[in-house]
Amino acid sequence: MKKIISLVALCTMCAMFFTSCDKEQEPQKALSILSADGRLSEPESYFISDDTVKIDDSGYYFIDYIQVYPFKMLQSRSAWGIGYGFTYTNLTDTITPSYTNLSAITGKGQRSANYFTVSTGGSGYGQPAEIMLIDNSAFEAVECFVTNSTYAYHALKYADDGFGAVKQWTAADKYTLHINGYLKDKKTGTVTFMLADGLDIVDSWQRVDLSSLGNIDKIIFELTSTDMGEYGMNTPSYFCLDRLTVAQ
Repeated sequence: MKKIISLVALCTMCAMFFTSCDKEQEPQKALSILSADGRLSEPESYFISDDTVKIDDSGYYFIDYIQVYPFKMLQSRSAWGIGYGFTYTNLTDTITPSYTNLSAITGKGQRSANYFTVSTGGSGYGQPAEIMLIDNSAFEAVECFVTNSTYAYHALKYADDGFGAVKQWTAADKYTLHINGYLKDKKTGTVTFMLADGLDIVDSWQRVDLSSLGNIDKIIFELTSTDMGEYGMNTPSYFCLDRLTVAQ
């Protein structure tokens, strides 16, 4: 019996060895992490592109795909500043409830002072909050970190958006981030994350697993809320993003 046990153990060790060798031969996918670290030289600032294209004949909104290698992402702007899409910032104002305040409720990024603020409100005007690789190649999303913007947080927590347009939030309400994967303009899947689940309102950076999106070439972010009005969602359509990681 002892000899049989020894033989089984030896076979098991050999199987583990060859399995290990096979794994070592598998190519490792390169990871790319979206980060704004070191991109802003001044404190309390955010990026506005001057390399923009006029969206319509009014000239009110301008659009560009800003680049943070190896990613590119939509940004639109108007006469007053950022309109829809992405910007990177190091703003720290967690007090002021205003659309001009692009600060995260954390007042900093997940690992540094810099992070991304995203407005998804342009989807109704054909300007989705989308991000892709500069060369438009396919990738696999791994993870990202998200939190509430100060603007949205104050609307949710204190019914204060600076306009008086939001209702008092209740335990039955929900504010949801939808992270949609696309490959050749066909949706591959959606990951949802609750930025406010009833009175549990996110005020710190939270990791979101994106692996279920599969092989994609674009991510589009959307926000939905149970606070709706005549013209759509009353909750400010802003959230903050950091360290989106993809594999190729």
